[in-house]
Amino acid sequence: MRSVTVDPINKSAVCEGGCLWVDVDEAAAVHNLAAVGGTINHTGIGGLTLGGGYGHLTPKHGLVIDNLLAVEMVLADGSIVVCSKDQNPDLFWAVRGAGISFGVATKFTYRLHEQKNRVWGGMLVFPKEKLGPIVEFANTVVDPKVQNALLLLGFGAPPPAFAPAIMLPMFYNGTEKEAKEFYAPLFELGPLVDMTAEMDYVKINAMMNEAMQHGFRRSMKGAVFMAPLNLEYAEEIFSDFEEFMKETPGAKHTLVVFEFIPYGKVLEVGQQDTAFANRGAYGNLLFGPGWESQEDDDRCRQWTRRMAAKAKKELERRLEEGTDEVTKAGVGAYSNYDGAEHEAGKLVYGVNYDRLVELKKRYDAENVFSKGPKLVS
Repeated sequence: MRSVTVDPINKSAVCEGGCLWVDVDEAAAVHNLAAVGGTINHTGIGGLTLGGGYGHLTPKHGLVIDNLLAVEMVLADGSIVVCSKDQNPDLFWAVRGAGISFGVATKFTYRLHEQKNRVWGGMLVFPKEKLGPIVEFANTVVDPKVQNALLLLGFGAPPPAFAPAIMLPMFYNGTEKEAKEFYAPLFELGPLVDMTAEMDYVKINAMMNEAMQHGFRRSMKGAVFMAPLNLEYAEEIFSDFEEFMKETPGAKHTLVVFEFIPYGKVLEVGQQDTAFANRGAYGNLLFGPGWESQEDDDRCRQWTRRMAAKAKKELERRLEEGTDEVTKAGVGAYSNYDGAEHEAGKLVYGVNYDRLVELKKRYDAENVFSKGPKLVS
């Protein structure tokens, strides 16, 4: 189930549920088109899509679900239905953010966008002493008016030394010259490593595949942060990361990632226009230990929970300081990153929770699809 059928005239693609993002990227590129898809293209399209979905093209085109035209699903009673704005629109509303709780998606139809030009991206690596000016610059990237760039602020231990460092995967939808002008404040800091280059769009979504390679043990816990990111908080997270790496040398594949993705386009869709309820001045934050020995299982998983709890406390502090009404209405959690406990449907879906509960009663009263945030009593 990995077939992709592109309609270059209407700029859309029908993708079977077993597709990986690389399948979509490569099929669309033949026609100088691109989908808003995952930043790691060896993963499947279904999970990312049904939970919301951020990608390199989000600053310009919004979330994956904002570019979703239709979904074919197998429901709890075994029936096969298509949902879109014209067919089963209530189900279509629900699957855009809470799809895991309503059925098995067998086909997705996505809106595609022209992508004739090459793009620029890659990674810069810095020592921790540069964190201050890096955070200062990163906070400018999330400006809602920015549409061609995004930046990930990562803490990792890259080879060959496997020593804690700042890793900056970055993207610019334009030429190398334009990109280096935009990112000039970072290049002026003197990176230890520069792995950036101009490339075809299909290659940018493979850039971080190695960091999330298959074959070793991994846990993942998500949170969110509010822009602008507080430097003292970022420094504290880096110190926690350093301490964890010192105590757990086998967890050398561990990553902490703050996602600085401009959210202007995301805010063009209302908080209640889809089931996804985290639109606002939020950036995703990921704690992802990667290790090799079973002996480290408990230590690594406990660390992710501890860090997610710390992130939640910081978010609550920032919200108490005050923010805009749209952000207040957001939940401050991204279900694709497992930001809330399984029982906490209200915490994940916020203002959309009550409507989802009613739709769950209609489409899956027996809770056959029970792996998502809870929607039944």
